[in-house]
Amino acid sequence: TLDAVQRGNAASVLLTPLFLTTRADDAERVLEGTLAEGGEVHLLDGAPAEELDAQGGGIGAMLRFTPAYAQAGAAG
Repeated sequence: TLDAVQRGNAASVLLTPLFLTTRADDAERVLEGTLAEGGEVHLLDGAPAEELDAQGGGIGAMLRFTPAYAQAGAAG
């Protein structure tokens, strides 16, 4: 997800309060990068936040496009 934000590929980013508090520096970069590219940032709470913390480290993204390196991996 951080890579997607750096590449300008994150159309929408999902964050949890835990991510914001435990990884404040990364959270700041994610917020700045996503908003600079016209993306949206959503803060989850409750069960969805707990699930994202458990499965995705408190951060997730919906991508604008599938990166070439992911397409190459899927073809093999």
